[in-house]
Amino acid sequence: MAHCGIFYQAPSWKDEDFFAFQVLQRLSGDYIPERDSLINHPHLQYNHLHTHLGEIEDLGVHKSYYLPYGDVGLYGHFGSSLDMSAFWFPHACLKATRRYTSYVMDSELYRARNKYYNELLDQDYSLKGLADEIGNQMLYAGRRVHRSEIAKRVSLMDNRFLEKTYAKWLWDCELALTFYGPIFLQIRTYGIWRGYTNNTNQI
Repeated sequence: MAHCGIFYQAPSWKDEDFFAFQVLQRLSGDYIPERDSLINHPHLQYNHLHTHLGEIEDLGVHKSYYLPYGDVGLYGHFGSSLDMSAFWFPHACLKATRRYTSYVMDSELYRARNKYYNELLDQDYSLKGLADEIGNQMLYAGRRVHRSEIAKRVSLMDNRFLEKTYAKWLWDCELALTFYGPIFLQIRTYGIWRGYTNNTNQI
């Protein structure tokens, strides 16, 4: 197996773009072929990233992450695949991420919002769950953020706002790349991967 991680610098908890990247993480979603390929053909799932990932043979799993902290954040992708298929994984993730800087489909946005709303409703509201949630919010954001406020903020975000926000963070920027397994030499081609964040690499 080969493994690949691709990450961008992203907003911190206190940044005004924090919730936009929460939406982005749900726009990208996770792709598990055994589950998602049975739902519909990749080209009919209304998810640009899943369209690319569905064309990669022997893809094991893909997960997207948004990891905010007090002063910085990370957004990116992790994937596992058989050796040869792993060469295409970075291309798929970088192309899809670049697309979000200029075009977010209505269907993608509605699905991402609904997923976020459902997660808010399904949160663990036991004493331990509440303590963990409030503790993280007080530690990183400096205040309590209720789920009604989160839902309101997310509902006000439209396609154009998200595209401008993602372009600010993800366009023409440096990357953090990790390759493990038979594709580890791909790190030498950083210039190619860096080109995917702008118009210098249109493959």
